[in-house]
Amino acid sequence: MTASNTYLDQTLEVYGLVTEINMNFLTLDDKIYCKFEKEISQNLLNTNLKVKGRCIGFDELLEQIKLDQCTLQNQ
Repeated sequence: MTASNTYLDQTLEVYGLVTEINMNFLTLDDKIYCKFEKEISQNLLNTNLKVKGRCIGFDELLEQIKLDQCTLQNQ
């Protein structure tokens, strides 16, 4: 069984340092892409966050895990 089979469409809680923010998505540790429904504050850049979202797969080109329907858990 691959990781994709295990985690695809599952709700995950991830932790990391915000390394990129652009409108309604942010990237944690340059490895986890998190898409939100609303715009995200630029003030969160370089802070540690806990994010909850649904796993929609792995982007092989960018080598990132992708989550959507994300919410911040420690705000």
